[in-house]
Amino acid sequence: MRHNLPDGYGAYQALATTARRLKMHLSDAMGAWPAFPLILLGMGRWWRARPRTERLLAALPLLVVVAYAPFYFDGNYPGGGARLFADALGLEQVFAALAVGALVPARRQALAGAGVVALSFVGLAVYLGDDHRSLRDREGGRPMYQPAVAPADPAALLFVDTDHGFLLARADRPAVARYKGDDHDWLTWDQAGRPPSHRYLRDPRDHLVPLAFPSEPPPELRIEGESLWPPRAQAEGWAWPSHLGGTCASGGKGLVLTPTATEGASMTVDLPPGLAGRHLRARFWSPQTAEATAVLLVAGQPGERHRVPAGECPELDLGPLPAGTLALEVTSRHPLALDAVLAAQNR
Repeated sequence: MRHNLPDGYGAYQALATTARRLKMHLSDAMGAWPAFPLILLGMGRWWRARPRTERLLAALPLLVVVAYAPFYFDGNYPGGGARLFADALGLEQVFAALAVGALVPARRQALAGAGVVALSFVGLAVYLGDDHRSLRDREGGRPMYQPAVAPADPAALLFVDTDHGFLLARADRPAVARYKGDDHDWLTWDQAGRPPSHRYLRDPRDHLVPLAFPSEPPPELRIEGESLWPPRAQAEGWAWPSHLGGTCASGGKGLVLTPTATEGASMTVDLPPGLAGRHLRARFWSPQTAEATAVLLVAGQPGERHRVPAGECPELDLGPLPAGTLALEVTSRHPLALDAVLAAQNR
């Protein structure tokens, strides 16, 4: 996003993103881009030879391209079957077969078809072999959650480290949470009724590690800014967990709000339940004077808006937290990182 979409996603960015997808797609259907013209030839032959009511079939690959245009991410994972536009691969191969039938006399079509298949195999080895090996080996080369490794107790709370693992585990068991590595995990465990808990780890093999939480929370709960991603809402910019090495940001990371409009951007992050009655402070990092404000939302209703103090590493006191669903809205005219929120016990 920083490289391709610094000014948001408009018509030019949509065209550029589509062009990058098409560049990768040329080798996908037939295994090698030199064979891609067969698909175009087959589409044209179908369009000319079929009744008007059946011509739309030739336009379906183009409609797939158009349908994906509003989606900002390139989606070009290694291996053709894992990329966008993979929906059209089967139909494209049918059109390639039609093209062979149009170019080659009937008595030689079987030989020509075998030659095209052989060319595809060669193309797969030359053009896509590395891609498929990368797809096979990436992220350990196995699913990010395996039911056989999960706790036998269905009531146990399972913490997982990846979004993919979270989605797979949620389909398998009732109590699953994303592991954050800060006091967000204690709050999740406490709100779940303090069940037996485990963390699902994948390196060097899939295994469980029991988690033992203290019965009493620390006097001050610390929730890292990156643990609050994704934001509930963002406007005129985007928020992303980023590395901030060499700064005052704890752990060298934070949730960075990057404006794309001169008047500034805003993000709203949900605070975890269980903070009511504590005193909240928010810590930020900014490479320049941020001209930022923050407001606490209770059940969606904004309270008093506070100006973030000037300085590279400002801290804002937001006062005691009431009961209810809590969120924090941050607005800034310049890049600003939410380093952490600190919820201390009221004295």
